[in-house]
Amino acid sequence: MRSIVLAALIAGASSAFAAPPAWMNALDGAAHPAGIVLAGGSPVVAYTSSPCGANLHDNAFRNRMAVAKFDAAGKQLYDVEIPRPKEVIARLRGPSFGVIDGIAALPDGDLIVVAEFIEGQPWLLRLDSATGGVRFSKPIGDPKGHTVISSISSAGDDVVIGGGVENHIYVARYSGNGEKRWEQTVNAGGTAVANDVAAMSDGSAVAAATAGSQVVIIRFDKSGQSAAQRRFEGEAPQLAVTRDTIGVAYDIPNTRGASLRFKALDASLTELTEVAFESPTTAKQIVAGNGAFRLYYAAAETIRVASFSARGTREADAVALEAKFGVELQVAAASDAAYIALVDPFFSSNGTICPRARLARISPTSTTAKGIQ
Repeated sequence: MRSIVLAALIAGASSAFAAPPAWMNALDGAAHPAGIVLAGGSPVVAYTSSPCGANLHDNAFRNRMAVAKFDAAGKQLYDVEIPRPKEVIARLRGPSFGVIDGIAALPDGDLIVVAEFIEGQPWLLRLDSATGGVRFSKPIGDPKGHTVISSISSAGDDVVIGGGVENHIYVARYSGNGEKRWEQTVNAGGTAVANDVAAMSDGSAVAAATAGSQVVIIRFDKSGQSAAQRRFEGEAPQLAVTRDTIGVAYDIPNTRGASLRFKALDASLTELTEVAFESPTTAKQIVAGNGAFRLYYAAAETIRVASFSARGTREADAVALEAKFGVELQVAAASDAAYIALVDPFFSSNGTICPRARLARISPTSTTAKGIQ
């Protein structure tokens, strides 16, 4: 299960945008976003929250796992808690530290969510995006091991899921109806976990993992067999795929903080290009579309966006949003807008610092965003 971290304060001055309008909304409670997808052009955010200042050791304590949908103008259409399956409720004997691990959208508009109601025991849920209601749920992962899910990605009518089982990389593919296509565990040496996964156009899948001080990229063929592997120095990789080019954003630890890198790989995992970002960063998210990559990253009191061609050539770098700090960054992008979820701490009445997630809509063509309140 992902560790829940406190985030840093985000502050900014108001700003006006040309159409489409820009806005920012806060999510319920002390919240941590797990992902954003677009369903019918509307952003849907999956998040986990708890009451600010709650006693985690109280037997009545419960995290709230929810999905919230907004329209393009920022109006909240719903905020629905994901109910715990009856099989989970029967097993709970104390505090519940459940968390959503990720969300993906299917072509018909439905949503697939992975949640851990009990740590190390993930469930796959299909939701109606119009209402947020659960269509079905089922346990997944290794029933004999502690399974941690880090990411989920759409793959046509299927989804690809990545994480770890004990010290092994875990990757699986499921249909939108919950049928397991395949699953694999890979021993990458030491403690390893898949940070991100993506599907390729030929039905194969790629996973980006951290193993010690190395990034491990693994491509799986249609049947789930490992087809190629590449390693290089780094950690915490995020990836996206466009036109069969794999874009990987990762960090290089150093004495000044983590320095961001971007690599473009072809389908055989041969390196096409590498780009270094000198400033330390606190969060990053890479998205692909229309044959290009956009890398959103938080640095120097801003959230910036770097654009790359389908072959990894750096084309532009601009300010997307002014922010003191950016953590737990999640992005969904369309042709006319980008939706960014980020977290800032606020103080409760008793002085406790609690995180709050906020969702902003920005114009992807704007290079002068000032920060939205």
